[in-house]
Parts: sequence; structure tokens; C-alpha cells
Amino acid sequence: MFERVHVAAFSLLLGVACARPSEPPADTPVEPTGLWPTPGGAFVAVTGGNWDGRFDVGAVWWIDAGAVAAAVAAADDAGPCTSGEAGEPAVCDVRAFVREDLTRYVPTGAGIPDGREIGTATGLLRLYVPVRDPDGVVWIDLDRSRPGEVEVSCNADAGGRCGRDHLLATTPSGASLASDPVQVVVDPEQPLAYVPHLLDGTLTLLGLDPVSGPRVEDVESSFFREDPNGELELAGGFAVAVRPCDPEAPSLASRDCTRPTAVASHRYWPGIRNFSVAPGLGALLPGSDRPTLAFDPSLLPARPLTGGVAYVPGTAGTRLLVVSTTPPGLSEIDTGLDETGRPKDELRRTVPVCRNPNHLAVAYGPTGPAIAAVSCYADRQVALVALDTFDVVATVEVGAGPNHVVFDPDHGWLWVANTLDDSLTIIGADASQPGYLSAIARLVSP
Repeated sequence: MFERVHVAAFSLLLGVACARPSEPPADTPVEPTGLWPTPGGAFVAVTGGNWDGRFDVGAVWWIDAGAVAAAVAAADDAGPCTSGEAGEPAVCDVRAFVREDLTRYVPTGAGIPDGREIGTATGLLRLYVPVRDPDGVVWIDLDRSRPGEVEVSCNADAGGRCGRDHLLATTPSGASLASDPVQVVVDPEQPLAYVPHLLDGTLTLLGLDPVSGPRVEDVESSFFREDPNGELELAGGFAVAVRPCDPEAPSLASRDCTRPTAVASHRYWPGIRNFSVAPGLGALLPGSDRPTLAFDPSLLPARPLTGGVAYVPGTAGTRLLVVSTTPPGLSEIDTGLDETGRPKDELRRTVPVCRNPNHLAVAYGPTGPAIAAVSCYADRQVALVALDTFDVVATVEVGAGPNHVVFDPDHGWLWVANTLDDSLTIIGADASQPGYLSAIARLVSP
């Protein structure tokens, strides 16, 4: 959601003259921005961007998801979660679930993270966090390989600030990373990650080494298109979705599934761009642009236009979901292959959603249809779209400024980061459990 951070100017505008706290509290997420549920369901990482500049740094907090599940199930006046009125979510003190000893501080502008298992040790995970002061990517390791022990490491100092050697801020040539990295998207199959940048048209390809950390493999500086009217003179990206490869029907660009293929959304142009990667060369191979609206994009106002993208699980990459920020909606694109082996990229259907939608998650389970969750920053809501009928089946009230939304398959939950009121919302996404398609808990700081 956040297009740019000018911390110094913001502070002057507010007339800030006194000293500010140097770090956010270790036990309370402040301006929660991005989320990453760990495989296995033990933790949810929460990034804080420090968008209003009240601190010197941003942060990464780790929430004990198992403890949250137990407390929500036993909600009463005596525990950290108080049961709500009929139809209302439980209200929980977030401080009861944050592992204060695991909190780490990163540069301001911490955005949407992603992670993966590293090496062969069970329980060893690595989180990648985009930051903007300086522009770069921080990596943090979570080690659960020893029974009963959890350790977070990023070569932090005594105050919990990650070391400079855990910040990737330059290319191999010594040039600075492009400005405003919005999120990191880890490839599910290859040791690669993709970083779209909001303001300078750049897509960055990272190689992920389990020992030395990430490195810049390639930079495409003119990957994303400018706004269709040229009023803003902005070119940038927002999200990336990696296409599953069907070995029985591989796309032409995948070279029989030897090359990753993906799509990225343009932030200021109404559409997507296909691309692939030559892993041996460490090279991005840009493909075609495709509009995702059914009318002339020059009719649109100069503002963010396209948001999150995701392939529908179980469709072998033949159905792509695209969030339209302006006008607000969710579209389904037919990405099945034509006779030449290229994606058709044909608009199938669109459903209107709440205002200022940005991020997207797809929830699925053993029963019920797959559900697309779209966070609507302006309306304090998350729209839930059933993907069998492509109808909005619920619009859930959350907190102020809902930004990132993610699916936690281990608990059957959708987590929502509400940036403007420092809260998190949990939405039930398992049709076999109580609270399906409704808010079941809000994690707040009293």
C-alpha cells in the first residue's frame, strides 16, 4: 500500500522537536505491514514499516501462532483473549503472544516478506524482508532444529538491530539497489526470489544461497510501465506470482519446466507482464504485457491501478487472479496455453470489491470452495470471493488500514495486518471450523 516514505519531511510537518524512541517496543507490533506464517504453523512473522517515522528503525516480531489458537479457543475474562458478543471476534492482548526475545530491528520501510526452509536441517527457516532506508533486503534466520529451543539470528547487536552483513543493498557492481522494494517473493522450486520496486520501473532477481545469503543476479530497470496518461510519470511494480509448471503441458517459455515462469503486476498501468528466468545465466527474460481491464486504460485517473496477483491452487497455472485497485475489483484471467504454448491471458470475469483493494491471498481446505481474500485499505474490510462462483460471499470488518493478508494453512486462518491501528485480525477460512468467513479474533495492544 505504501508508495513512498519521507521520514524527515513527515517529522517536520508534525512539528516533532523532541527526541523520539529509537526502537519500537519489542512486545507490540507497531504499524504492522507484512506477514509470513512459518511452515508447520508455529509462528507468524510480522514486519513493521515505521511509516510515520516515530522510531529510528522498523522491526520484525514473531507471534506464537499455537498459543494464539489455544487462547482463542479458551477465550474468557481470565486469559489473554476475551470472548466477544454474539457474532463478534475475541479480543486478545497481542503482547501475550509476541516472543519478545525473538524481536529484531531492521531499517525503516520494512515491507512484505517471504521465507523458505534453508539447508537440510529440520526447522531451519530464512525470512527475507524488503526495506527502504537504505533500499535493500534483510535476511533473518529462525532456527527450531533443537527440540524445545527457538533462536533468531541476523548478527544483531546487543539492542537487537540486525547486522549490516545481513542487509543486501548493492549489486555485484557496487551500485545501490533500486528504490522502494515493495515485497520479496520466493520461488517455490528454485533458489530464487523476485523483488518488484514501486517507483522506478525495476524488477530485481535474487539468488538465494543458504550459506552466504541473497545476492543480486539480475536487474531489469525498465520492466514496469508508466501510468497510461503520463500524468504521474510513475513506473513501478507491486506483486509477483510464480506459475506452476505442468510437465504434461509445459509453456513455451518454461523450456519443458527447466525455466521458472511468472507474472508481475504493474502498479500504475492496468495489467500484468509475463517473464521467465534462465537459472544458469541468472537472467530475467521479460515477456509480453497484457491489460487486465475491459476498457481503455487512458480513461483511468492517475493513481495506483493494479495490486496483488495469485494463481488459483490446483489449476496448473491456468487461472490467475488480479486485484484492480482502481477501479476496485478482482479479476480472473484465463492463463491456459494457446496452440503455440503461450498463455492466453484473456479476461474471464470481474467482481467489484470494497475500496482501495491491494493485497490478495487464496485460502483453501479439505471442504468448501477456495476463497480469495482481498484487503481494502480505505474501508477497513477484507472481501472474500468464492472462486467456484466468483461471487463476494462475505465482506469482513477488520481494523484500520488493512494491508497485507496471508493464508495460514496449518490453522485454517487468514491473517490481516491492520497498519493504521496497530492490530491484527484473524478470519476463519476452514469450512469445517466455527467462525468460517468471519473475524474470529483481533490482536490488539490495550
